[in-house]
Amino acid sequence: MNEGGSAPSAQEGKREPFCGYPHRTNYIDVSRDFLGISNWEGICDYPSNCPEWQRGRCPFAPNSKRVLWLSRHAPTNEQVDALAQVLGPIKILQVSKTVSSGKEVKDLLREHQCDEVVAVLPLNILQQVIAQGIQPIRAVMSRELKENGEAVFHFQHFERVLEDAVKEKKL
Repeated sequence: MNEGGSAPSAQEGKREPFCGYPHRTNYIDVSRDFLGISNWEGICDYPSNCPEWQRGRCPFAPNSKRVLWLSRHAPTNEQVDALAQVLGPIKILQVSKTVSSGKEVKDLLREHQCDEVVAVLPLNILQQVIAQGIQPIRAVMSRELKENGEAVFHFQHFERVLEDAVKEKKL
């Protein structure tokens, strides 16, 4: 997570994200400054004082799962919390691009070394992802139509797509 609470994008490079907890520097061991360590990334001195760690949102927690967030929209705090509750400690990497095949999704998972994928995909691509042996996670959203005609979406829960249950018939 970056300082704004959103996931770091793949376009930002392969660097590990800096801890998203805004008060982290209040707890960092200043002896590292004395030793000349300037790169603080991947270091967490006081996880017991960090609410991000306690909520399962710290990307530096041991055994954290790497989650590929394949969507143009960054995850909301509510979605990150719900995902961390289900998967345990997580690190989210957002990739905002149009994919053309299930193999491309599999390649992105491998390229970014991710354990899980949360994806917003058209049905035909979702079928290809499942055919690649991947069981993606998707966010279930409700849609509210405002009086001015604007649609607002509200997160409900996550679900894992286990199999392709859609039957098709050409007309």
